Amino acid sequence: MKRGIFMPKKSSSSLRQAILRWFILLPLLLTVILLAFFIGLYVHVFGVLTMERFSQVLLESLLTVLLVVLAVITAAGVIINRHFRHIDQLLQEFAAFFSQAATQPVQIDVAAIPYRELKTIALSANRLVMERDRLMAQTQDNEEKLRQITENMDEVFWLESAAEAKVLYVNPSFEQVWGQSCDALYADPAIFLKSVHPDDRTLVSLGSDRQMEHPFEREYRICRPNGEIRWIFSRFIPVRNEAHAIVRYAGIARDITWRRQAEEALVKAKEAAESASQAKSRFLANVSHELRSPLNGIIGFSQLLDLADLPPVEAEYVYHLKSSAESLLHLINDLLDLSKMEAGKLQLDPHPFHLPSFMKDTLAPFQITAAEKKVTLALTLGPDIPECLEADTLRLKQIVNNLLSNALKFTHEGSVQVHVQATPLNNSRFTLELRVTDTGIGINPQELQRLFDPFEQADTATTRQYGGTGLGLSITHKLARMMQGDLQAESQPGKGSCFTCRVEMGQCE
Repeated sequence: MKRGIFMPKKSSSSLRQAILRWFILLPLLLTVILLAFFIGLYVHVFGVLTMERFSQVLLESLLTVLLVVLAVITAAGVIINRHFRHIDQLLQEFAAFFSQAATQPVQIDVAAIPYRELKTIALSANRLVMERDRLMAQTQDNEEKLRQITENMDEVFWLESAAEAKVLYVNPSFEQVWGQSCDALYADPAIFLKSVHPDDRTLVSLGSDRQMEHPFEREYRICRPNGEIRWIFSRFIPVRNEAHAIVRYAGIARDITWRRQAEEALVKAKEAAESASQAKSRFLANVSHELRSPLNGIIGFSQLLDLADLPPVEAEYVYHLKSSAESLLHLINDLLDLSKMEAGKLQLDPHPFHLPSFMKDTLAPFQITAAEKKVTLALTLGPDIPECLEADTLRLKQIVNNLLSNALKFTHEGSVQVHVQATPLNNSRFTLELRVTDTGIGINPQELQRLFDPFEQADTATTRQYGGTGLGLSITHKLARMMQGDLQAESQPGKGSCFTCRVEMGQCE
């Protein structure tokens, strides 16, 4: 092996010309050598040539040499085409290497290499070049796919340098959302912050600090050049290298103007609905108060007439008058309670009471109705009920009355069972469970879902036959919720219903 210092002085173009020149001269030189060889061989074998014989020998030798040279060139071309398809590219890179190192000393080691090893090296170099070209083509294909995705997406996507305030890339959606050209943003990255609404710049500038280590999201407004204001949702993401150092920032922004407009419209509609509901509640409360006073007068005078000694016909008229007035007063009281609940003005007034006595007194008026319909009304009290509890008896009585009146209304035969039990929550609080079970007409399962909605009944046929406004169960359900409880219903058509009300109450000290 020989070692030396080589100072390349030829440029890549002169080196290429020298290589091409040798490719032309070598076949000519080979032709002359072979021609002389054949002529000398003929003279050596056959002796002196005559002029005529010399011309014939020269022509035959020339044809033979040309055929040999043509065969050699053809074989060389096949070999080069098969094993050195990228010879031109290799020559260019070889020339580029020497042209770049023209001013630098290069150490060259020269050693004899067997032909087989040289062939293996050449084939390996060829495969490396082909693999590099494949990877480059794949990279270009991936870059093209990424470009197509980013340039056809509705969101704005951009890349920003971490070292300086410089936009590396922004897709064309920026022009549609911001109303400014991408070239203007490349030239002046401050356009982004300048476009933000003055009231939102502090929020955006705090988030877009270049020292930000974690992703963040913002909703803000921008002002387009035509004065239009749009709402933007953006996400800012730091991009790190293998050493976890931030090398750039990526961002994506979406125009959410339509969503914000829909939210604002929804808020306005909600406020309008709440205002209308409050106005309705105030109207119902005022009207209920105005109606109760004359109705109380009608009921009072009808009671006085009922005490008088009237003929049977007039006495029946007075009875129907008093019954109708009491039904109307009951409806007005329900409307007043419902309006108070919706307005949030219904207050509970808990006080001590004796539960067994309370239940017996509450059921007493319903015993008359049950006896008239020949329906059994039974009360069962659990064994662990405290003697004294604390609750709003007026509202608790309203719950019991609503459940019992419904049970007796829809039960024509059989029984109505009332079961009461208390379950301790702690040393001072209990859950009172009131279960009313009847053998009435029952309710379809489809109707149970809306049974507790105001003004809802099982069906229109039930309303025509039994009457009612559909407010009783709705009020009972709301009262149970106010007393930290709930109301549940189970029913089977033709077999009856079971309503279970659970309320929370305290124990007297």
